[in-house]
Amino acid sequence: MEEDESIASYNNKLKDIANESFALGEAMSNEKLVIKVLRMFPKKFSHMVTTIEEAQDLTTMSVDELIGNLTTFEMSLDNGESNKKNGIAMKSSPEDVNDEYLVEAMNLLAKNECPNYIKK
Repeated sequence: MEEDESIASYNNKLKDIANESFALGEAMSNEKLVIKVLRMFPKKFSHMVTTIEEAQDLTTMSVDELIGNLTTFEMSLDNGESNKKNGIAMKSSPEDVNDEYLVEAMNLLAKNECPNYIKK
């Protein structure tokens, strides 16, 4: 599987290979396909692959179930990346600061807060 390839396109390739293998007389078992699929994923899926290997019984897991789990994980990865890309940062510069606004804010603060400090 390529780094930029989606799980869906990889699943289509996998089905084509399994069908060709069956047509040539060598039917691949479900367990063998699951293990081969798990070995072919790029590093960004490594912790998900490890989790599946540890938590699931690979002898009874179907390829469709595995692909479903990995597709869900891929979707959550894509959502996380899109959220990171949408971040907006405002750049400030000295020209943006309005001196009159600052003077007015300081006067208001002094007017409201200074009497409290003088009374103490």
